[in-house]
Amino acid sequence: MSAETPVNVMSDVSLYGAARREVELKLLIEPKDLVRLSEEASLSALLDGPPERQNNRTIYYDTSDLQLYHHGVALRVQSGDTGCLQTVKTMNSATSSDIALVTIRREWDWPLVNDQLNMAVLTEEDVAHFIPTEVLPNLRPAFVVLYQRVRLLVRPDAVTLIEVDLDLGEVRTLLKSDCVSDSEAGDKERRCAFSAIELKLRAGKTAHLFRFALRLHRLFPLRISMESKADIGYGALVGQELRPCLVESLSLSPITSAAEAFRHVVRHCLRQLQCNEAWVLAHLGCHQEGQGNRDFEHDDGESLAQMLSALRRLRLAFRLFSSLVSSSEAPTLVNDARALTERLAPARDWVVAFSLCRDAGAGLEDPLVLLGPAARTARRAAETVAVNALRAPEYATFLLCLGDWVEDDRWLETATPEQRSRLDMPVAGLSDMWLEMLYQRARKAGRGIRGQNRDERITFHRRIRRLRAAIGILRSLYSPSAVRPFAVAIEELQTTLDALADFAKTRALAQRLGRDTPSLMVWLDYRTGRLEQEMVARWKALKDIAPFWKPEKI
Repeated sequence: MSAETPVNVMSDVSLYGAARREVELKLLIEPKDLVRLSEEASLSALLDGPPERQNNRTIYYDTSDLQLYHHGVALRVQSGDTGCLQTVKTMNSATSSDIALVTIRREWDWPLVNDQLNMAVLTEEDVAHFIPTEVLPNLRPAFVVLYQRVRLLVRPDAVTLIEVDLDLGEVRTLLKSDCVSDSEAGDKERRCAFSAIELKLRAGKTAHLFRFALRLHRLFPLRISMESKADIGYGALVGQELRPCLVESLSLSPITSAAEAFRHVVRHCLRQLQCNEAWVLAHLGCHQEGQGNRDFEHDDGESLAQMLSALRRLRLAFRLFSSLVSSSEAPTLVNDARALTERLAPARDWVVAFSLCRDAGAGLEDPLVLLGPAARTARRAAETVAVNALRAPEYATFLLCLGDWVEDDRWLETATPEQRSRLDMPVAGLSDMWLEMLYQRARKAGRGIRGQNRDERITFHRRIRRLRAAIGILRSLYSPSAVRPFAVAIEELQTTLDALADFAKTRALAQRLGRDTPSLMVWLDYRTGRLEQEMVARWKALKDIAPFWKPEKI
């Protein structure tokens, strides 16, 4: 490093910026409530110093083909009442087993003399790993964030310090991205307004971050968000459409304790719920208001399916760990998850019905030809219920309570010494027992599969789904080559059972509307018959495969 201080770096600051790990929980709030919150008297007693008011202007830099964005890093220069600061920040370095709902980033800061980008500090070894040297000459202003901030430092208790940033402003695009076609980009500057609270943990336990968020949520309705200002800016810049967030693999090692495994599974489910919420609200919310940018009848509902899958896996985790989890709050959390499932599932059923009726219509673009005009009204009603469930204060309360509960270890509040001892043991010592239990229950439910009635088929489907979900949770404890044949076979069986369930639900919806016409019913009967033959063959194939949990684990 040169002894001479680089231009535009404060003379008393090292060229090597301060790197730190930031844990942040972001909450969305109505602008009118944000102003009221900044004046909330009940928070005054918690303040560690006077409020700090700032007017900030932050410019984010990137290349025209957004190389920094694709590297998962943001580069910005912030100028405001407190001076200028250059920052390199990873977009989000949290993993599926990290604390759920919070954003975890690495960050490097350099105080500057003015608001000009300093290239020299970007050659540091740690930073150069994220920002290749060859892109430096091509960096340009990409978008600017203009916002007012009220910063509060609060101490909810003696050991906890939380930075509370109340932000109100907008993002404006500056750069025409090569990643967007001329027809999509146009010549207009894109603007996105935001009103948000950022809670940053400076000292104390992460659970207290959730607890303080709950305290704010009881004052004013809040929604949890995973979207940073950089995410908003890049979304506006490239016009990126939200995509469903598919299930990530959960990595448990043979030495992972049962307690850590439970935490990881709950975090994993919470993360999957939150990652897909934005899509559901953006698409279904627009549909019910008639403002969707995609054809109403052609949505595949994958994000809804992912949210429902996360809720099922969450309830399965409570079921598997029921002998170890000892908490008076557990039944309430399970019931809340079940109630949310019941409010989301009908919307997914209508998505499937429209899709199947398009197929039945031999290419007809409008499923209403088979289902009738009343189907549109019924689907919109179901989607309204789903959207309202996610926008309701109770949903954010459920997420925050679950996050607080699992991170604060309150699920151990009345655990006996024997339970704590078992929780300290490797989860690998329990996995064989759990999988065998679920497998035997599935085999029992699959007896006489050809002649099952509706209720028996539902039970069989549910037990196969639980077994497959458990395999998804526990498979990393076993040799991949040993798991693969059984995992592939049960996935194929569940796919068939899912399809049979979809056909049955579509039949029921059509009958409810009085649209059980011969043409539709004959087609449903034909497809159902083919699927039932497939189900029998795939169930036999699964039973012929030796369960992988019988051999020794790696």
